[in-house]
Amino acid sequence: MIYAFILLTLVFMVLRWILKLPIQRLFGWTAIYLVCILAHILMGNHHWPYMFVYLTPVIAMLDFGAVYIHKGLGWIFKLVWLVPLVGIGLVFAFPEVTLDPPSGPYQVGTLVMNLQDEGRMDIYSDKEGPREIRVQVFYPTETKSQSYVPWFLDGEGAAQSFAESYHLPGFFLSHLSDVKSHSILDAPIAKAGEFPVVIISHGWGSSRVLHQNLSEMLASNGYVVFAIDHTYAATMTRSSNGQLTLQKKDILPDEDYLDEAEEMIQVFSEDIGMVMDRLQFIQETHPTLKGTMNVFNVGLIGHSTGGGGVVHYAMNHEVTSVIGLDAWVEPMTHVERLDEASLYLRSMEWADVANNDKLKAMTYRIYSIEDSMHQDFSMAQELTPLSSWLKWSGQSSKAIQEEIILRFLNQSMKQVEDTLDFENIDRVQVNYP
Repeated sequence: MIYAFILLTLVFMVLRWILKLPIQRLFGWTAIYLVCILAHILMGNHHWPYMFVYLTPVIAMLDFGAVYIHKGLGWIFKLVWLVPLVGIGLVFAFPEVTLDPPSGPYQVGTLVMNLQDEGRMDIYSDKEGPREIRVQVFYPTETKSQSYVPWFLDGEGAAQSFAESYHLPGFFLSHLSDVKSHSILDAPIAKAGEFPVVIISHGWGSSRVLHQNLSEMLASNGYVVFAIDHTYAATMTRSSNGQLTLQKKDILPDEDYLDEAEEMIQVFSEDIGMVMDRLQFIQETHPTLKGTMNVFNVGLIGHSTGGGGVVHYAMNHEVTSVIGLDAWVEPMTHVERLDEASLYLRSMEWADVANNDKLKAMTYRIYSIEDSMHQDFSMAQELTPLSSWLKWSGQSSKAIQEEIILRFLNQSMKQVEDTLDFENIDRVQVNYP
């Protein structure tokens, strides 16, 4: 539909500036434009940038009529034509988003829970109280419904907080609130024995929603996934009482940066531990998940600071496997090689940073993806195509990551035979040793 609006807008401008038709010759084109606007609204595809485009008939009528009002006003109405042109540009900069369906044979069910650690005070909260995190659970289901929940399940405030974190007005990403995921709320879990468990930990200033593709992909392939929002480090978290808690950016001050970062990685690790400690209870009591998880077969995935968190936890506790996506381990004063099956994927952006020295001390091999940047291990590119143009992200490698992660977890957690020769996958290369 946007191309119809572009064509009609150009027609109006040609009629005005080249053919210089009188106002009475414009009514037919105006009617066509209004019909397109009405059809577009009825289709439900009217997020905010289109508001500028919808003004085109009004601008055209005013422009053509300006000569009858005052000839000297003509130049003002030339400038007003910038409004629909800017609107068209914004439609391409912030387009309607459709998420790719997950690859596995199952449909995906989801539910949300808030966990509190009564034995641990939240060091980042202004009020004394226990640490609380929000967790979205994804799991395989055989339900055939397509009543999918929104991608931003916590509402418009979540999308607004993302816009503000990119230094944009809050309404710029408001249309993401209408984007549907491929998950069905509170669907019954598939009856296929006990599924292995995966815990996903996001990075600093990110969110569980930016790993929705991994969560749904793994759930559709027979895993129960717990995706954490780390309160005050996440862009936004919704507490158990419904309150929105935004990221506290002063957690990482300019002074003593690495010291504070190590403490934050410790908090992330303890948040992961909170989920681990509740798995058995959830397995025994939760009305949806009861008796469906192998709580002794748990894998951890972490991006950036979340990667540091999962590594920190795995160094002190037993898990089945660990995956670090540009894992930020530089702040950790002590690192050692993990006994667990581990996989480290790294972006080319982080190929020569100090983080690498400690990363190499923890593993036998590091894989990198060509033409990739740090944010490519999240769904940042889904927020706006401008992210690549502004060098916030590189060439998309989502499909490559999903293939590698699934193959690795299937081998380490489901004992599926696989040569794991990831270097034969396009754009993947071994950087260490």
